[in-house]
Amino acid sequence: MTQSLIHARHTRMFGKGRHRKRRLRKSDDIWLELIDRVTTILDEAEHDMRAMTRDYPPNILAGYLADAAETRRELEAQRRDILLNPRG
Repeated sequence: MTQSLIHARHTRMFGKGRHRKRRLRKSDDIWLELIDRVTTILDEAEHDMRAMTRDYPPNILAGYLADAAETRRELEAQRRDILLNPRG
């Protein structure tokens, strides 16, 4: 079985000894970073689901993938809105 990409990403993002610099940032930058992270995690979740297709009935897998596509479209619309209408 392949290693879960979600678990590997969680270890990289939240592993022990990780120090993050704290600095003041614009709210738009924070939202764009959050949208990028959620999109990446969504990509990895889809990858894991496709890798384990034998564990999911086809109708459930199709539902998950359709929901993921809808979520991706919503995130992209929010990202586009932030980039076209910066707030500060």
